This record gives sequence, C-alpha cells and structure tokens, in this order.
Amino acid sequence: MFSMDLAQYGFESRQEFKDAVCALLEVAAKPSLPDLFPILHSLDLLGLLRRDNINATKLLTIFDSIINERLQARSTSSSYDGIATTNKDVLDLLLNLNMKDESSFSQFDMKHLFLSLYIAGMDTTSSTLEWAIAELIRNPEKMEMARFELVKHMKNNDRDINEADISQLPYLHAVIKETLCEV
Repeated sequence: MFSMDLAQYGFESRQEFKDAVCALLEVAAKPSLPDLFPILHSLDLLGLLRRDNINATKLLTIFDSIINERLQARSTSSSYDGIATTNKDVLDLLLNLNMKDESSFSQFDMKHLFLSLYIAGMDTTSSTLEWAIAELIRNPEKMEMARFELVKHMKNNDRDINEADISQLPYLHAVIKETLCEV
C-alpha cells in the first residue's frame, strides 16, 4: 500500500505500529457482554471500546505521518505537473486522484481506508493460517511431510526461511496454495 515494509518503518514507530495492531486484533477477538446484549454497548463495561479507540488513533497517526512524508517528497520532486507516480502504489494512486480532483477522497478518508484494509488483512491472514495449521494437525501424515521438508531445507541453509524459499519447498507450497484456494 505504501511501497514500504512497515516492519522496517523506524524502530520506535515499528514497535508502536506492531503493538497497536496486536492490541486491536486482541480486543476484536475478545467476547464481551455487548455482543450478547447490544443494549450494554454504550456502557463499555470492560473498557474495550476505549482501548480500541486509543490503538486505532495510534495507527491513524502513523498512517497520517506516512501520507505527510509522501506529500512532502512529492512537493520537493521535480515533477512537471506536481503529480509524482514513482512508487506506483495505492497511496500514490489516491494522492494522484486527489490532486487531479477526480476523487473526493480526503487525507482523512485515506487514513481510515488504510486502517480498514490493514486490520482486515491481518485478521483474515491470521485466521487462514490458524485454519491451515488446524487442518495439518488433523492430518498427522501430511504434517509430518511438511515438517520433514522444512527440516531438510533448514539443514541445507544456514539462515531463516524466507518467502523466496517457497519454490524449493514444493509440498509446503502445495499446502499453502490449497489453503488459500479453499478460503
């Protein structure tokens, strides 16, 4: 979305970002009385809504700073029409539409869109991986085949497994593809 790895965004910001995302997902996963009795929603007996708002505000602040950094970089670039598309990412697309007045998307709207997309993506990814692991646990022979392939690969390489290694792990690749196709 931003042509940047948010895990590498800056040490302090990275930790704040990670903590806020984890806290939001944790609060969303907790059952609460208002889920059963909607009339209690406004009372916020457990303080979940307050914590949710604090963490969402932290994420919105981080997204706001990313957008402002991009706007600053655009203003100093030597683009002939003031519209730079060097990154060709979602943020650039939205900023271009905004600068050309082709969209009524404001910076406020962009921040909230990124918040929704990021949280939804994190939640569905973790749920999908949980489901895949549960299915592997239910099929011990398939789990053993995947484990054997990983152990063999790790013995041959003196580093952690990266996304680029998936081509050398055909069984695990098939498990991941099948999992994502089922969802």
